[in-house]
Amino acid sequence: MPVALITGCSSGIGRALADAFKAAGFEVWASARKTEDVAALSAAGFTAVQLDVNDQAALQQLAEQINQQHGGLDVLINNAGEQHPDKDITDITEEQLRRTFQTNIFGMFFLTQAARPHLKKGAAIVNCTSVTMYQGSKELLDYSSTKGAITAFTRSLSENLIDKGIRVNAVAPGGVATGIPFPPHVSEAGQARLQPFQALLAAAQPASAREATALGLAQWLMDGAPAPIAADLPTRMAQAQAQLHHPRDRQRLRDTLQRAADERASARPPIS
Repeated sequence: MPVALITGCSSGIGRALADAFKAAGFEVWASARKTEDVAALSAAGFTAVQLDVNDQAALQQLAEQINQQHGGLDVLINNAGEQHPDKDITDITEEQLRRTFQTNIFGMFFLTQAARPHLKKGAAIVNCTSVTMYQGSKELLDYSSTKGAITAFTRSLSENLIDKGIRVNAVAPGGVATGIPFPPHVSEAGQARLQPFQALLAAAQPASAREATALGLAQWLMDGAPAPIAADLPTRMAQAQAQLHHPRDRQRLRDTLQRAADERASARPPIS
C-alpha cells in the first residue's frame, strides 16, 4: 500500500486531500496542530499526528517513524500554512513576519529535508502555494511573500531531484472556504461588499477543491499513479473543468487531460 504524508489536515484543502488519498487506497499520515483536530482525523481512520511544522526535531522524528513502519514514503504534500491579514505594512510585527515565514516556507523546507532520504524512486512532492503569489494581495503581504518563496523552492527542488526519479510540483489554489472568518478589521460594510465574492467561492468548498486539486497533481498521476486514481482521473478532471471560467485555464486543463491520456495509453506500471 502506498504511503502519503499530508500536513495541515485540520480542514479545507488538507482534509480534502487526506480523504481523497485514503479513498484511493493510500495509507495516509495526516497532521494537524490542535489536539481536537488530531482526534477528529484519528476517528476518520487516518494515522493522525499532532505536529507543529516549526519543530524541526519533530519533523525529523516523524519522517523516521514513517520509514520504520513502511520502509519509505511515496507522496509528501506540504500543505500546512498560516496567514494574518493586515491593512498596512507597518501593522506587521517582526514576530508575525518571522512566524509566517517559519511556518509556510521554513517548515516546508525542513520537512522535505527530513523526508528526502525516505522518498523512493517514483515518489512525488507536492507543495501548496497560492494564487496570491501570482496576483498579489494587498492585505496579505507576508503570506504572499512566503508563497512566492514556495514557488521558487518548488521549481528549484524539481530540478534538483528529477534525476533521482522524484517529481516535485506545486498547486496554487484561489480562495477556498475553510471556515476562516473575515479578519477583525473588515467592517460590516466591507463584508457586505465582499459577499458576492464569497458567494462566488461557494463552489470552492473542500469537496470540490479535492477534485480541482487533481489538476495540480496531474503530473504525478499520469506518471505511474495507482490504478484507483488513474482510472478515475478523467472524471475528476472533467469535474474540475466545470469549475474553471477563464478560457486560458480551460485550455490548460484540456492540455493536461491530453497529456494524461497519452501517458495512460503508454501503460506505465503503477507505484507499488
